[in-house]
Amino acid sequence: MAFKIIEKRMGCAGMEDDEISINSYGVTFGTNVSNLLNGFDYVEVYFDQELSRVGFKPSVNRVNGFKIGTSNTKDGRKTISGSWALRLPNNRFKAVQDGEFIVVENCEITDKPQKIKI
Repeated sequence: MAFKIIEKRMGCAGMEDDEISINSYGVTFGTNVSNLLNGFDYVEVYFDQELSRVGFKPSVNRVNGFKIGTSNTKDGRKTISGSWALRLPNNRFKAVQDGEFIVVENCEITDKPQKIKI
């Protein structure tokens, strides 16, 4: 059996500009995606379990939206957090704009939060 390399994943290091990184702490938006959020203070999160996709909608609505933070990087990537992220797989996803939504596909959504491995 031939060896296959295991990709090294270190948080958001080496993240592409058009990617969204999801982990148990929340979401980090790549630089190009973060630019789409300029002028907004919040992001609303929508799940589509049937099509295995998640939609992020820039918003000024603090009732339904999650507060946008900025990561401690020079490129100013934006972040959001919430326990809802435990329902999503830890991975990086290519983001595409679909109308007013920023969408990631092939993102399996679970009914119950995943356990955090320590």
